[in-house]
Amino acid sequence: MLRTFGTFGLSIICCLISFSQDSVCVIRKGQLLKYRKGYIITVKDDTIHGLIYHESDTGIMFISAGKKIKTTGLGKHSRIPYIPASYNIIKAFYRNGIFYKRCKIPPDGSLVYLALLENGPLKLYADIRNYADKAQADAMINQQMMGGLLGAYITEANEEKDIEAEYYDLHSYYIQKDHAENLVYVPKGEQNFKKVFLPLIRDNNIFVKELYGQPINYYQTRSLVQRYNSITNK
Repeated sequence: MLRTFGTFGLSIICCLISFSQDSVCVIRKGQLLKYRKGYIITVKDDTIHGLIYHESDTGIMFISAGKKIKTTGLGKHSRIPYIPASYNIIKAFYRNGIFYKRCKIPPDGSLVYLALLENGPLKLYADIRNYADKAQADAMINQQMMGGLLGAYITEANEEKDIEAEYYDLHSYYIQKDHAENLVYVPKGEQNFKKVFLPLIRDNNIFVKELYGQPINYYQTRSLVQRYNSITNK
């Protein structure tokens, strides 16, 4: 397996081993604000709880639970393991109320971590990016008077028990038909959307009849998937 990883993969393993031996994690205070509680599921089906920073769809930073955390402004800090989706280390993780899976996406089969927004006969995944702590972002907006600029692309996470509010951007959607191996990219633009979406739902006559006269476009993706799953599961 290490031969497949190459030099970069070997450095990940070494980082994980050395980090696991440290009892204290030293991290910059500004960086710690980006971490949220959750857990990872390894390819061996081990569940490990900790703090997760998910900067983009390509990898995560992970601090295992039980470690003592110290914050610092300057000076040395711990080298926190970065786990890319391109390596066969974890298959899924749960972060701040959202479940993510390691997926191959079209057109080239790149491996990324996607949020599973809807589960059922149609699975709806999303590429989530641009995470920011809500309290910190709001303070920055108030100080710099740039709310209009930032508000154009950030979305607020659901505020539930044990979930810390943050902003993020839903970058793109993918749909996976039940029992299908491949994910389908959901394009914007009404005609392109219909060309991709309609073949996925034609097996449900009741749902197809409901669509007559209803808006069918990219911005209704999640509600359309929810309705299809609801009718199909009856």
